[in-house]
Amino acid sequence: MAYIKGPTTELKYSVSPIPGNLDAASFSVASSSDGNVAYVVIHKNIVNIAFVSGGVCTQEQAPFDAKNSFTTITQAKWCFLRSGRKVLVLTSHSGIKFMAWNGSSLLHYDPIETPADSYDQRYAKGVATINDTVCVGTSDGPIKVFNVGADGSVVFVRQLQGHTAPICDVCTDGGRRLASSDERGTIIVWSNPVMNAESEMVITGKGDTPCTCLGFWQNMLIGGFGNGKICIYNSENGRTMVEILAHGRWINSLDVSENGMLLSVAEDCVASVWSLPRKEDPKVHLVFSVTMTDHILCGGKFCDPQAKQFAITAYDVNDIMSFVKAN
Repeated sequence: MAYIKGPTTELKYSVSPIPGNLDAASFSVASSSDGNVAYVVIHKNIVNIAFVSGGVCTQEQAPFDAKNSFTTITQAKWCFLRSGRKVLVLTSHSGIKFMAWNGSSLLHYDPIETPADSYDQRYAKGVATINDTVCVGTSDGPIKVFNVGADGSVVFVRQLQGHTAPICDVCTDGGRRLASSDERGTIIVWSNPVMNAESEMVITGKGDTPCTCLGFWQNMLIGGFGNGKICIYNSENGRTMVEILAHGRWINSLDVSENGMLLSVAEDCVASVWSLPRKEDPKVHLVFSVTMTDHILCGGKFCDPQAKQFAITAYDVNDIMSFVKAN
């Protein structure tokens, strides 16, 4: 499998050095047909939303807080709910915002307050969806669980307690299971966190490197780490199946496609696509890799479920760079 350079989307603002600084999805824009690609990227306290349709790009920019330019957005992610509603969730040092999918209106704001005597500023980071529930990680360790109604109403449900270090990422297996990782490298799997606040399994980290990003595929739980390793665990018992020396520096983003392709991007300027193990071939294969010289890569996402196209972002660059599968 090979990818070739695809179209580049130029943004109004450059990309901030935040892990996972890119989300991509297919949307129907206005009266256009389905299949259009939408991107969301963070620049300091501003979210850039770019809609690409037929080679034409339209963009929207909005500050997280127009009255406070010092607020830093830590993640921007679209959540697709069982009700059919799509919401854009923004996390920051000041709170969590639930927005309309195109950022046009605010649905709910959940503030985060840092005590006056604290030297560490609190923040939220890590967003995942289970049915009509959105789970958001925090720097204190708890994971906040919200229910989003079909009418756009947002209600806080509970907190999941288990981590003792700041949350780096959360993800779901598409069903009822949630996985979360923290700065000490610990991963916790939660069974049906909507109904149950008890953890199902803990993969204890060594404390020397964070687990920066996560993904599920079939019976596998994939973790990317600050030391450049990718670890694939059995999602049922937590045993290590495969360990890959994938990158030379901090891994900033992982994405898993429906057909078992894994995209990893890191600060070593490399973006790689891997084929995950399956019954007919129990090995991991590197199927594509590209080095973006002098580009510290921050985010990477597949643009479709079958991994026919992926996009990447880099620190202090105004472009979203894409690659498409060669015929």
